Amino acid sequence: MEPFRFQIALSFPGGHRSRIEKIASALAGVVGRERVLYDKWHRAEFARPNLDVYLPRLYHEQSRLLVFFLCAEYAQKEWCGLEWRAARDLLKRDEDGRLMFLRLDPANIPGLYSIDGYLDISILTDDEVAREILKRLETLVPSAVETQLTMESDSAAPDTKLAVTVMAEDHESDKARKLNPASATSRRQVWRALRSAVLLLVAVGLAYYVFTRDQTPDNSVTLRYPTIPVLEPEAAGSSSPINSEVMRLAEEWRSSFEERNLPRLMGLYNDTLVAYYTKRSLTKEEVARDIVDFFSRHASYRLTLSNWSLSTGNAGCTVAIEFDKQYQGKLLGGQEINGFVRSELIFQSGFGCTAEDPYGRFLIVSERDVRVYPPPRQRVIGPKRPPGG
Repeated sequence: MEPFRFQIALSFPGGHRSRIEKIASALAGVVGRERVLYDKWHRAEFARPNLDVYLPRLYHEQSRLLVFFLCAEYAQKEWCGLEWRAARDLLKRDEDGRLMFLRLDPANIPGLYSIDGYLDISILTDDEVAREILKRLETLVPSAVETQLTMESDSAAPDTKLAVTVMAEDHESDKARKLNPASATSRRQVWRALRSAVLLLVAVGLAYYVFTRDQTPDNSVTLRYPTIPVLEPEAAGSSSPINSEVMRLAEEWRSSFEERNLPRLMGLYNDTLVAYYTKRSLTKEEVARDIVDFFSRHASYRLTLSNWSLSTGNAGCTVAIEFDKQYQGKLLGGQEINGFVRSELIFQSGFGCTAEDPYGRFLIVSERDVRVYPPPRQRVIGPKRPPGG
């Protein structure tokens, strides 16, 4: 069982709320809003007597990582003082790994000494601060990550080559394994059997995909809802407000990915996704972890989208957009990568979307590559035909 209700708890003076709220929103985009202790998001819970006793317990006992935004104003605030007491007790208990000190200015803070490390965030952007907090959180979460890279060809999309298995375990489970080695061995055997079964299913699914993808006409994907003619970006914008909005969101998806703007990128996804490349039925947080892993392995990455095709259904509440995606980039080791694939994004609006009022916030519910094109040197020069034909 997860020992902490919150992954991150933020302690700050109210005078800096506007900046802290942006950082909190960026963190929530990765770990979930319910896993961030930010006072504004828990107003109903805090409307209670004896809050001076209740609040410090949330920081002390129910938060994995306590992040303190220190400044001159912090030392003068009573509520900050209560939260600071939780930090001091954790220091006494030798749990200083759960504390992270961020400085908004160089003011003197009682109980903080020159030997204590801190991060000066006055020179960092809000997104950079959020990334640093997430890096620190990663050192506290007990997990084992097994990464396997499957390289099919130099032109295959890197998104489809990475298979990541994440096994997260809390401290109590770790203690139980040490106390009962036989039980731990049995669990490992069960886990290995399950993993083998999953890998077998994935292999069968990939074989089915490879076999069937060439059985349908190129540049088309069979959908479960009616289709509309192929539209270029300009025509889509003038044809329908829905098409125009989806095209705008697709461009925002591309630019956010190139700029590595994780908070803005994750704001485009639904809380749960039907498909994400080779994976099925996963959460927004799982997608964020995949993207962060991708960013950590690439020094640069550029996308060029073209040959757009839109399909709509469900009274305009579901829109699938297909496009050719050409990517160029460089791995951290300096190796250059490039490729050419046909990709699909499916957007869905779940807020009062009807035929009479087909609006609402469109979010990504599926993202995948539907075809890998051969490298340019393998293409046949001849009569014009669809890519891959």
